[in-house]
This record gives sequence, structure tokens and C-alpha cells, in this order.
Amino acid sequence: MRRHQARSLLALTPALLVLAACNATAVPDPSAAKTAAATDASVAASPTPSICTPEQAKITWSRVSQEKKLTNVFVRDGAASKTTLVHKEDGVQPTLSGTPLLTGWIPTLADSLSTTKGLPVETQPTSDDEAELARTTLAENKQSGTVVAFSGIIKVNATFTASCPGTKTNPMIGTFSSWGTPTTGILHCSITPAASTFAHLARKYCKASQ
Repeated sequence: MRRHQARSLLALTPALLVLAACNATAVPDPSAAKTAAATDASVAASPTPSICTPEQAKITWSRVSQEKKLTNVFVRDGAASKTTLVHKEDGVQPTLSGTPLLTGWIPTLADSLSTTKGLPVETQPTSDDEAELARTTLAENKQSGTVVAFSGIIKVNATFTASCPGTKTNPMIGTFSSWGTPTTGILHCSITPAASTFAHLARKYCKASQ
């Protein structure tokens, strides 16, 4: 009788072991918890950008104006007379005002204004190339009487609004000034040019030799 009971207990042992394994409390995997924590930290470490860069910016324009401006004027009174520089505008260059934007924005603003409004807009200061061309042209001119040679540019001013959607920055409003359309010319002082021309601006310097 005892042998029969022993055999019965031995036969039940595997089943009891399986049942015990099924009822065991699962132990949390610490590596899984670390992975979840790292994912949460990664999301928290990706905040909304707090700066607006030129590459991100959406730029709109208003109050665009243009003005002809002489940069150099030379006068010669008579074919044999000396050529005299009577007006010089030093280094007209692109500028920003009324805004915290840095000069690094100038190429982006110039390109945007040029593309949007169809205007020639430079990103560098004016050079002396046109002035030298005006001077040599006058020196080679053999007309008698008073003659002026000039170089000029068209100044451009515009108000802009730069905004970066998706950042924490507010739209920035400022004024951008630059130049374009370099021009040279020559005028005999006996001629009255049209009022809308560079020559008209230069004619007032005909008196400089008198």
C-alpha cells in the first residue's frame, strides 16, 4: 500500500512543478524600464527651437522705395583743363536697422527682396570701379566747354517682416537698405537732361568749375 502511494506522488510531481511555474510572480526586466526612460528623456530633450535662422525664415516686404544717388562726380572746364573730383560718396553698403537680426541675414534679405520685387540688390559695399571708369571717360573726352562725368547707384529701402513658423520666436520687423544698378555717364553742361536721370542730378555740379 505504501509503495502504491509513493508511486502516485512521484507521478504528480511534474504536474505540480508546471503549475507552480505558471503561478510564479513575474520579475520586472530592469533593461526594459531603462529603455522606456531613455525614450521619454529623448522626447523631453527635443524642445521647440528658440531661434529663427535665415534658412527657416519666411520674409515679406512692404514700403519698398528706390532713389537715384550719385557716388562720384568729376568736372572738367575745357578740353585742356584738369579733371577735378567734386563729389564722392564713400562706401554705400547694405544695412539693417530696427531689428536684432545680425549682418549674417543680409544675403538672405537681399535675395528675397530681389526675387520678390524684381530689383537688383547687392550684398557688398560699392567699389571705385565705376568712379575710375567715369574719370577716364572724361579724361578721354575732347569736347570744349564744361563737361561732367559721374557714377551712380539706385538705393533701395524696404521694410521686412521675418518669421519662423514652428519656433518660439516672434516675428521680427526691420528696415533693409542696399543698392543696385551701378551707372556711369557723361554730360556737357550746355545740355539740360530729363529730370528723372542721373545726368540731371550731375548737372548741378557744372557750377563747380566756375
